[in-house]
Amino acid sequence: NQENGRNHRRKATFERDSGAGVTEGRRASVVRALDVFMWAVAVHDWALTDVLIHVTKNPVRCGLLASQLCRAMSDDAGQDEDELLQRAEEFETKARAILDAVPTSVAVRGGFLFAESKAWGTSLLGMAWTAEHKLFLCHPHCVKLVGLLSHRSALLRLVKDDEKLSGFWLVLASLW
Repeated sequence: NQENGRNHRRKATFERDSGAGVTEGRRASVVRALDVFMWAVAVHDWALTDVLIHVTKNPVRCGLLASQLCRAMSDDAGQDEDELLQRAEEFETKARAILDAVPTSVAVRGGFLFAESKAWGTSLLGMAWTAEHKLFLCHPHCVKLVGLLSHRSALLRLVKDDEKLSGFWLVLASLW
């Protein structure tokens, strides 16, 4: 558009969820790939979701969120329940496939699954547990992490009961 001899352009570029600046005149807003991805899920633009899931900061979280949204939309009488439940399973499967590419050391001991997101207030494992993403929770990385956490909590209970060995056990538990 030309206005008073000047070109006014709307620019939008996507960056990995750090937010892409969209400027129009003097106003600026932030567009995140996650926001557009979730919108694409809401309007059933499956081709766009296939592209955007790979440009988000955390595609695993996006897959789990999309699965949750599809399940929630399938409860609406005006929606195609079978298609949405199928899409929910596909998004959960995509999240699981992305997790396959993460080395065990990073996923289990590096905090990928258990580190709490400041923005979301929960870890990937906590999110999957709360939303009952059973397929995702059966992934070997998740199973191993839950096993390690249960052993660690049992070990920490032993430490509290045995004051003589508490220093040794605390050091051992911290290495887990």
